[in-house]
Amino acid sequence: MSNFAREMAFYTAYHQENTNVWIHVFGVPLITFTAFVPLAWLELFSVSGVPVTAATLLYLYSVQYYLRTDLLFGSIATVLYGALLFAAHLVAAEGYVLGAVVFAAGQIIGWTSQIYGHLHYEGNKPAFFESVYQSFISAPLFIIADLCFHYGIKSEVQDKIHQELIASGKLRKEPGNFYKAQRA
Repeated sequence: MSNFAREMAFYTAYHQENTNVWIHVFGVPLITFTAFVPLAWLELFSVSGVPVTAATLLYLYSVQYYLRTDLLFGSIATVLYGALLFAAHLVAAEGYVLGAVVFAAGQIIGWTSQIYGHLHYEGNKPAFFESVYQSFISAPLFIIADLCFHYGIKSEVQDKIHQELIASGKLRKEPGNFYKAQRA
């Protein structure tokens, strides 16, 4: 099994119920976008007159990991999160007050929805209690994979994840299971 499938199986063990997965599909990019806003204020250096911010470095670190982990999912993530980075820089350029409001509102809505989804729909704690790295760096890639699997893209990887969940005893059987529903 690929390293990606193994990591995705860990993530998927916490995200199997349909509603919670869809909450994450919207919440994770919201958290990512709004986290980029204050980081866009931190100009670290410039390259040929182009400022490089902490948000840009976080983006570059993340997408190099995404592309090495899975080329298709990483390519989609590069475009999606690149657009969010661009939008965050636009918001940051509007000033600290607007940026702070966008940051605070997005983080509160994003994190509250994530925690609610886990407690109400999954009946478990969020994965960040076990792996902070996966929650902040990997989750944005994993929601891309979730969407691709939902539409039948790369089903062979989904099969490996499904088998890993069965083997580890972590595939839940309740109605509304995101992965079970896709396999029917």
